[in-house]
Amino acid sequence: MSINKKQVTLFGHSISLPVVIVVVLSCVVLSCCGLMLAMPSSEETTPTAVSTQGPTATSRVIDTPTLTNTPEPIPALESTPTPEPSNTPNVVVTSEPSSTELILNVNTRVEDGKLYFDVETNLPDGMEVMFTVEAGEDIWGQSKVQVSSGFITAGPFSRQGEPYPPGEYVLSITSSLLRLQSLEVQQILGENGENFYGDYITEGRIDFETSFTVAGDQEETQRLKEQELSSLQIHLTYLNDKFDLLDKAKGKDELEWTGWSREWNTDLQEHRETFNQEFGANISQYKGYCRSAFLDIGIAYGDIFILWQSYDDFVMGKIAESELDTRIAGLRALLDEAQAAITICQED
Repeated sequence: MSINKKQVTLFGHSISLPVVIVVVLSCVVLSCCGLMLAMPSSEETTPTAVSTQGPTATSRVIDTPTLTNTPEPIPALESTPTPEPSNTPNVVVTSEPSSTELILNVNTRVEDGKLYFDVETNLPDGMEVMFTVEAGEDIWGQSKVQVSSGFITAGPFSRQGEPYPPGEYVLSITSSLLRLQSLEVQQILGENGENFYGDYITEGRIDFETSFTVAGDQEETQRLKEQELSSLQIHLTYLNDKFDLLDKAKGKDELEWTGWSREWNTDLQEHRETFNQEFGANISQYKGYCRSAFLDIGIAYGDIFILWQSYDDFVMGKIAESELDTRIAGLRALLDEAQAAITICQED
């Protein structure tokens, strides 16, 4: 091949130089493309033998010593799943208080002739309890108080400012049903007191009782008591007699009845005033020893006056005898209760 300026002589033929260059470059390009197609792709991986003992591509490599026996397979590492958020509201679980024995340590003290009760307790703060002082069948005083910092103080107890007479008394500490107490109290005690136990919780309420003695001149107290009982019996006998006279007079005609009943009523009012001066017009003024008898007789003085008006209506033809008999039976029962109360007071 010879090259002369822009002509190339190849195999006896004269060929333009640019044509030769294009042909050569084309051959070079085709050769390169063939080589590229023959080479494996970089994305393809040559398969390799997988060892059952070797670490996988996603496992952490662990060096283990060579053993003569077949090694146990190494457990794969497990990832802890992330908990999904829940729409359920959080519930705060509080442990229930263990059952506790109820404590009520009572101390009785007297200051200036008046009674006070100091109680150490494990009842919850804010709980309401009732203190009641009794002698025989009579209630001598009551007070409702609240527990504060493990203590209760109730008092003073007195007879309208006067000291209690010497003798034996009973103190009761009670509560309403525990489920009627405040929610704070119920959370500690339980709705029916199930978180506490002991002799002082019965049927879902507090029920404590103890006795105490008021010292003094027992002989003088007994003398005053007998004097009071004698006077109460006189008043009760008078009421029974007035009752009998009233019943006998219901057969009188209207004219005779009018004059007689006015005298009967005047005498009744005079005796009632005497009774009030001697014992008091109501329970807040009473300072005696036989409270129940005093109450029954005081009520009877009022009821017999009302019954006198019913007799007047009967004589005037305003009510039937059957209605009058019903009212008579009511007063008769009250007078019998007063007699029973006097007897009980004598025996105490």
